[in-house]
Amino acid sequence: MQQVRNEVLAGQAFRRDNMFGIAYWLASSHILFGTWRQVLEYSERINRVTAEQVRDYCAAWLKPDNRTTGILISAKEAR
Repeated sequence: MQQVRNEVLAGQAFRRDNMFGIAYWLASSHILFGTWRQVLEYSERINRVTAEQVRDYCAAWLKPDNRTTGILISAKEAR
């Protein structure tokens, strides 16, 4: 879990390394959560996620009935 947390937090840090990234993150937070202040709590919230929560989420949502499958074919095969 700690490795995943580190990767998520590092990814966010790299995305915020310029003005566009910061503006995008603030705007996305405002659109999704109704406030830009969520960005201030992001790392704390990520660090509170437990393995059990991930397992429960996966059990609830990752089911065969909820999946969408796509098949990619080349233009040559489509003819």
